[in-house]
Amino acid sequence: MESVLKSAKGSINPFSLANDEKQQVKVAIDEHLFENEYWAFHPIENTATVEMLRNDFLKFLEQEKIAFHRLELDTPVEKAEEGKKDQKKEEETKEVPKENTIGIDVKKS
Repeated sequence: MESVLKSAKGSINPFSLANDEKQQVKVAIDEHLFENEYWAFHPIENTATVEMLRNDFLKFLEQEKIAFHRLELDTPVEKAEEGKKDQKKEEETKEVPKENTIGIDVKKS
């Protein structure tokens, strides 16, 4: 990170992206952040916070020609719970192939 973003460990922030001359860093922004008018960042160290308008930050990315991807990084709790239940049912019904066993096939009786 230090060689690409020219920031010391622990000092990476979105403004460091301006130092990525070869655009090696992939930027992902959580879809839910776009619901907020202001975004907050730590400038260089986490002893302070900078707030700026979302649109101003997006202008910064555009000016620096930094591409980003909008991703939905979280899942609503209800969907996550349903997914866990479905996965558990699938695991319970799935047979373990013999080649994945560790060679112990003795029964308790």
